[in-house]
Amino acid sequence: MIWPAERSVASAPDRAVLHDQLKILAGEQKNRGQTARSLATAAALVARFPFSGAGYWAMARALTPQPALRGWRRLRSGIARGGALKGLKRLLRFGLGSVGRALSLFSRQRNPGGVFFFFRTADFGGAERVHAQIVQGAQDLQPWVYFTERGNENGFLGEYRGAGRVIRPWRLAGGRILSRLYAGYLAGLISRHRHAVVFGSHCSLAYALVPLLSPHVRCVDLRHAFDAAHEEWALQFVPRLNARVVISLEHNRLRKELYRAQGLSGELAARSVVIENGISMGRRDTHDFHAPTLEVVFVGRAAPEKRVYLVGRIATECRKRALNLRFTLVGPIPEWVEPEDRAHCEFRGVVLDPTVMRRIYEQSHLLLLTSSSEGMPLVVQEAMAHAVVPISTRCGALHEHLDGTNGCIVENGDEARIVREVVGILERLLAQREELAAMSLRAWEYAQARFTAPGFAAAYRQVLLADSARGAVSPGGRD
Repeated sequence: MIWPAERSVASAPDRAVLHDQLKILAGEQKNRGQTARSLATAAALVARFPFSGAGYWAMARALTPQPALRGWRRLRSGIARGGALKGLKRLLRFGLGSVGRALSLFSRQRNPGGVFFFFRTADFGGAERVHAQIVQGAQDLQPWVYFTERGNENGFLGEYRGAGRVIRPWRLAGGRILSRLYAGYLAGLISRHRHAVVFGSHCSLAYALVPLLSPHVRCVDLRHAFDAAHEEWALQFVPRLNARVVISLEHNRLRKELYRAQGLSGELAARSVVIENGISMGRRDTHDFHAPTLEVVFVGRAAPEKRVYLVGRIATECRKRALNLRFTLVGPIPEWVEPEDRAHCEFRGVVLDPTVMRRIYEQSHLLLLTSSSEGMPLVVQEAMAHAVVPISTRCGALHEHLDGTNGCIVENGDEARIVREVVGILERLLAQREELAAMSLRAWEYAQARFTAPGFAAAYRQVLLADSARGAVSPGGRD
C-alpha cells in the first residue's frame, strides 16, 4: 500500500518563495506594531496571488487591533491547557494511531537499511544543509527521507535524492486528523523492521510517531537551537528517545539543567550529546583587504528572528557616514528591508548553486548576523571557513567560538544600540585593514581546527547505529 499523497508534487519555486516570504513578513510587521506596512504587504500578497487565501487572512490580521489578537491567543492557550481537553486529545490521537497501524498491515513496503529520516522541508537554510549532510553520511544504508511540509524552493532536494529514497507526504502530514492516521500507518510500517532507526529534526510528525513505535525501534531527535517551550513540551518523549542531539555545549547545558529541575535521571541526561556542524574548508587567500570598498554580506532565510531590516538600517547609517562598504543580502527578498534602506543594499535572492555561494564568500570580507535567536548558525561556520570575519549579535552558541580576535559579538537587545555598535565596528575595521586581515586569518584557522567535516559524519553514524549514544563526539572532539 502506497498513500497517493506520498508522491512528489511539482511547484513553481520563484513564486512559492515570494508568496511565503510576503506572508511571513506581513505577520512580522504586525507583531512589530507596523500596521500600515503590514497592510501594504498583505495587499501586495493579494495583488500577486489573488486566488490564495493567505493575503486576505494577512489583511484581516493587519486590521485587527493588537489587544484583540493578544486576547485571542490567550483564549486559545487557556483552552489548550485544559485538563479535560488534553485527555480527550490523547484519546483521539491513540484511536487514530491505532487505525493507522491497522492500515499498515496492508502495506508490503520495506526499507532495506531500516533508517527513516523525518524533516520539514529541503528549503534554503543552514539546518536543511546540515540535514542533507547527515543523510549523505548514511547513504550506504539506503535511508528513506520524509519531508512533511510542502516547502518553497526545495533547493536542496537533489542532495537527498542521490543519498536515499525521498518521500514528500505533505498533504498527509498537514491535517490534524489525517496526520494522526498517517503517523499510525508509518509506525506500523517502521515497527516491522527488525533494526529500525527513526531520526527526526524539527518535525512534528516524528514526535507523533515516537509513542506509537514498537520498543525495539531506535529513536533520535536533533534540535538546532534551544527553545525553552519546546524543551518542556518534549519532556514527555524523553524516556523513549534513545539519543538526543544538539549542536552546542550551551544548548546541552540548558537542557540538562531542565532535566535536573524536572527530576529526570542522569541516565536520561547522558543521552543528550553535542555534535557540532561540519563544513568544507574554503580558501583563505582570495580577499583583498586593501580594496577601496569592503564587501559585507548577509546570508540567511527570510524569517522574523533574523531581523533582516537591521541590516538595511546598518547599511543606511554607513552610507550617511560615507563609509566605503557594499552590502549584499543572500536569501531575503527586498520587502524584508524597510523601503528607505533598500537603495543601500544589493539583493541576490536565494542562491542554491554551491559554486556561486562559494564565490560570494570569496569576494566578501565581513559577514553580518543580526538575529534575535539562533543555535549555532551554519552560515557563521561557512563564512569563517572562507576567511570571512563574522559580526553578530549575541545569541545561541556564538560566544563559544567568537572571542574578538576571530569575529565580533555585540550585545543583543535594543535595536538602535545594535545598529550603532555594528556601524562602529565596521568603521574601525575599515580604517584598520591590518587588524581585519589578522582576524580573517584567525577565523579561517579556527574553522579548520574546529569545524571540519570528517568527525561530523562519524559522530552521526554512531548516534544512528550504536546501542548507546554516549560515545558520540563533536568534530572538535568534545562530548
